[in-house]
Amino acid sequence: MADLRPQRYTELAQDFRREGSLMAAGIYYGAASDGWLASFWRLPGNLRDGYEPPANSPRFLGRAVQDQLAGALCFRLAAADQRFRSRCRRCALVLDELLEAGAFDGVSPRVGLLHEGLGDLRLFGELGKHDAAYAKAATQYETAESVMGWQAEPEFDSLIRPLMELADSVGYGIGDDERTRISMKSLEARINYKRDHYPTIIDAVLDAGNWESDAF
Repeated sequence: MADLRPQRYTELAQDFRREGSLMAAGIYYGAASDGWLASFWRLPGNLRDGYEPPANSPRFLGRAVQDQLAGALCFRLAAADQRFRSRCRRCALVLDELLEAGAFDGVSPRVGLLHEGLGDLRLFGELGKHDAAYAKAATQYETAESVMGWQAEPEFDSLIRPLMELADSVGYGIGDDERTRISMKSLEARINYKRDHYPTIIDAVLDAGNWESDAF
């Protein structure tokens, strides 16, 4: 029986990317993202008043965004302009719907993470207004408590890992102190770092034609 777990699609996407088959990699990353989103919803039906996501769902949502970013980058490297935009737009719509439904209202770090994910998708997909999404994330993160605890949650790791892996691949040179600050100590700092440095890192990857990573 075929292994249809999202993680398996991610692994296959990484294999295709390493061998330079960027279109295939983008397709498999997209399939993985769809699988993670299906795990997130778990129950059929659309968003409705009073909907509460399953307790373990934020982890799946983080992975969905992470794989969508990787897929979009593969499509951009393969010059598949329409695909990278449409895939990011689809995933962004899910996050928009969650925000409109108030799925994580009252938990400012999770609301901030939705805005952060929107910023990433808009940036990678060249959809515009990524800085506005990052600004909303920063506003939510200002009131977050137990920041180191939140940074340790898998969904938060999923949204900082792409930046770290891509920066390392192109030799962007994030210092040890800065790396610790944006990945462990300060949610606001990680947003500010993305706003200031992410576009340059992405451009460097596009110039390189691929990236090296065992984790993204």
